[in-house]
Amino acid sequence: MDRFTFPAKFFLISMLLAVPLSITSFQSVVDSNEQLRTAHIKHLGALNVHAFLPVIEALETMRDLSVAERFHRSEVVEAKYLEAKQQAMLEIEKFINNDLDENNQLISLNTFALQRAVETLKLTSGSEADLERTIFDKVNLLVSAAYSIQYQIANVNGLLGDIDPLANHLVIILTAELQQSFEAMGEARAYGSYFIANQILSSYGVELINGALSKLKDSELHLSDRFTILLSSHPKANGTLAIDSSAINRLNDIYMQVDDQILLDPDLTTTFEVFWQQSSDSIKAFNQFRRQIVLFLAKYYEAKERVMESNKNSYVFGVSALICVFIYLFIGFYLGIKGSLGELSKAAVQVAKGSLDKPITISSHDELKTLAALLDEMRVQLKDREQQLLDMTVTDTLTGVKNRKYFNEQLKECMALCRKTDQPTSLLMMDIDHFKCVNDTYGHTVGDKCLQLVAKTLQDNLSRPGDVVARYGGEEFAVLLPATDEIGAITIAERLCRSIRELSLNIEENEIDIRISIGISTSNLIPNCLEERLVNLADEALYKAKKTGRDRWISAHE
Repeated sequence: MDRFTFPAKFFLISMLLAVPLSITSFQSVVDSNEQLRTAHIKHLGALNVHAFLPVIEALETMRDLSVAERFHRSEVVEAKYLEAKQQAMLEIEKFINNDLDENNQLISLNTFALQRAVETLKLTSGSEADLERTIFDKVNLLVSAAYSIQYQIANVNGLLGDIDPLANHLVIILTAELQQSFEAMGEARAYGSYFIANQILSSYGVELINGALSKLKDSELHLSDRFTILLSSHPKANGTLAIDSSAINRLNDIYMQVDDQILLDPDLTTTFEVFWQQSSDSIKAFNQFRRQIVLFLAKYYEAKERVMESNKNSYVFGVSALICVFIYLFIGFYLGIKGSLGELSKAAVQVAKGSLDKPITISSHDELKTLAALLDEMRVQLKDREQQLLDMTVTDTLTGVKNRKYFNEQLKECMALCRKTDQPTSLLMMDIDHFKCVNDTYGHTVGDKCLQLVAKTLQDNLSRPGDVVARYGGEEFAVLLPATDEIGAITIAERLCRSIRELSLNIEENEIDIRISIGISTSNLIPNCLEERLVNLADEALYKAKKTGRDRWISAHE
């Protein structure tokens, strides 16, 4: 064993324990993933069914208006029918564009076929012998095709034949039984609307109405029994089943509405709009009942998916923790030393390359941590010295403000930002009035003090971090004002002139008055403004200020 390296020794020992554990763990994870995938597909299937419901609802509305549209030509009925047909086309197109079942060609083909059938639908066969029932059944074929697509979606995603009894019970109600209930409600709404719109009820019409009422009563009793059995078979679902089964009573509401407003009112005094709205409200509430079933299934499978995911994660976490403990016990010390040395090596390389911003730290708490602290202290000292050298290259040694080199760099950056953000940049070029006389009369030492005093005053009167004061050359200074228009620049220029007037330099009992002249230029007032043009205009304005009496400011844009 002494001939092997530490990694080789660790590998041999690990393989003796890790191989059996890995095989068992892998098989368990595969099984968990398969169960999780199945639950996820069912969850998506419920969401797909929910996404398809607006198609069914729109087609049912179109179907229920088709009888009145075919036999009773009125603007109100025609407008409602065309609106329902457009809504059906829109919902089908929306479902197609969602690509929820893009991997199933049969569903896609059937959906496109349904779209084409709705688009080319004609309510008349060309025969005057068309009956109300014929028209309803003709459009109802499209509704049945939509229910068939819903069934295919449920089947493809594994919702049918679920081993979970609660979910399977609800899927059967959704895919096999609600269609009959909605068809019965549709017949009541369609025939009732037609006869009220025509203001006449024939014996054949009474037969149609009675047939619809009979279907309504049968559907209500059947669904009530279904949910009674469901709740008795799954008592735990009583508190968690977020489905309002009282909506089943909406079948009876339409039953009573048709009975009162048509069969018991031979004069048909109820208006089309009132009858249609009341019956539609009942169907809308019953649609909400259907949506509750679908959303409950979606949440039910989503909860299952979360539980399976949690169980899988717990298992994986447990196995991982066991492996981590094993690794730590066998090679923790080796990896700790190797990792710390590696971090220190990387840090040393970064320092050698001149990257001094990132602190040097290691995760170890032993003697190597002390070494890392010493290296980090060295990094800080190098960074401070680098900053000092950088400051020296951009600072005027006499006045302490920025030098012309720094000003030129900042002017380029500022103008680039100005062009990008469309914000103005202003430049103040200023000169100390009669500075040559001060030098000639009192000497360069006094002149230097004058320059220092003016520079400090300029710096003190600029409060924004982005403003730049620079010695441009000799007794000339420049002030760069980012995001400042001409009015703002004039305000600052006036303040600077006023502050300089308040200065005095006492030399050998002589008081020297200091004044400055300022030229202003602003980028947004200069077409296609470039750095050189901004500086030249400010210089020209400064020249005018000096020529017109000094101790003043002049804007190049006046």
